[in-house]
Amino acid sequence: MIHRLFLGWFSLLCLYVHAQNINVAGLRQGARMVRMPASYFTSIPTTPVIDLWSARALMDETAQKGWCSASSVTHNNIFVIEFSELMDVRQVIFDNECQKEYKGISTRKIKVRFSDKSSSEGYQDFYEWELSENKNDQLFPVSAQRVHWMEVTIVNNYGHPQWTELMECRALGNYSQPTVPTINPLGTWKSNFDWVSFNTSSMGMLYGCYAWSQGEIFNVKINRRVVRFDWYQPGNGHRGWCLLIGNQEGTQLNGIWGFSNSTEFGFWECERFALTSQACATENSLGKVEQPVKVKKGVDVTLALELVDIQTQKGIPVTVRFPSLSTQLVTTPEGIVSTSLDTLRNKVVIRIESKGYYPKEDTIVLTSTEKAVLYAYRKFQLYPLGIGKAIVLDNVLFYQSKSTLLPTSFTALDQLADVLQQNPTFWIELSGHTDNQGDEAKNIDLSKERAEVVKTYLVSKGIAPERMVSIGYGSKFPRASNSTENSRRLNRRVECKIIRM
Repeated sequence: MIHRLFLGWFSLLCLYVHAQNINVAGLRQGARMVRMPASYFTSIPTTPVIDLWSARALMDETAQKGWCSASSVTHNNIFVIEFSELMDVRQVIFDNECQKEYKGISTRKIKVRFSDKSSSEGYQDFYEWELSENKNDQLFPVSAQRVHWMEVTIVNNYGHPQWTELMECRALGNYSQPTVPTINPLGTWKSNFDWVSFNTSSMGMLYGCYAWSQGEIFNVKINRRVVRFDWYQPGNGHRGWCLLIGNQEGTQLNGIWGFSNSTEFGFWECERFALTSQACATENSLGKVEQPVKVKKGVDVTLALELVDIQTQKGIPVTVRFPSLSTQLVTTPEGIVSTSLDTLRNKVVIRIESKGYYPKEDTIVLTSTEKAVLYAYRKFQLYPLGIGKAIVLDNVLFYQSKSTLLPTSFTALDQLADVLQQNPTFWIELSGHTDNQGDEAKNIDLSKERAEVVKTYLVSKGIAPERMVSIGYGSKFPRASNSTENSRRLNRRVECKIIRM
């Protein structure tokens, strides 16, 4: 019901688009990001929702999700947004209310310029503004007529040394051409979900299909260049809605999609491949797929995994093992793989290994929402092995104000011992850390004790003590905010750094 209300509102907006401004840089209007900098989080093409801290979060028209730079790349981050067609832009708006616990992280100086030639040339003189710190709805007038691309450069921030954030970027304007021919989507398209095809049934009804999980397209409605439809995936039982906007050349369909019971959405980008359509099974089931499908216990959840280098945020090939399932998977070179989990299984242990990286073990716990939509997504970041490379020992945690390990710590420590045994030339530094509670001098002593506790445990596992140096930093290098007990718990930790190989 939610998505139908949303799509109905959008159709009404399209009917009266000549009378009011729209956000021509929004994903809902068919805009797409054609150039983006390295980000704290990079969406995989088949992501089920727009990810927090990814570049496309600037285009989702909500200040709840935004963009964050890659670590230590705080200046001169460049984005290029392609509009669905020629637009007249009148205002640019930025939301800059970022994480206040990270002082100076919000964008300060920003430059914008427009082009009607291409994404890389033909740009007009730029506009340059200084944004107020931590403030939304910062509006700036522009006069950009008949433009197709917008380049946004985040020049600097308010002083944070590691990250820069911006929550939203909007360009308000209108179509340069008030009336255009209705788009004809018939044919086959390449997309971030493999191929997509639109066809006409024997009764003259538009329908289609796509490769991902044998997807079926039905209830197709077209207005101007707006293509709306519902979809159903027999391969996994998922269903949902989609809204795509065709560009003026008729070569692209870009927009958003979501599950039927969710207001969140992901992006769908299509490029025309052929005028001929694929054979689809949808025509034989057009009357059936509109019936609701109940989620039953014991059906499979599609689990999509993305594995990246924690520093570059680029995908890496890895081996993924599920010990309790006796399953082993190998990802694509880009670090992407998917599998199925039974909804009766609430959690599963996962082990991740890649040559040149520190192995990772974690537990995936399926949420009730993921079970309902039969889709789950996880991103894991691996630490590269090298001299000077720090490795956060996930799950090696301590009780507050004590050097006593939490019981969950031993699996991770055993894994570290295995790595050191397999690499006898490795020498490491163990650095202890605390939260910011209490006297700092005592915190430094406590952090040193925590590092020593980890060293003692590793010695008990056969690692020579001379291969390990322990040091305490107190609360000097927090991993998370110290505002809540849950986040302070993450700061009470020990990290490992290779000092000799």
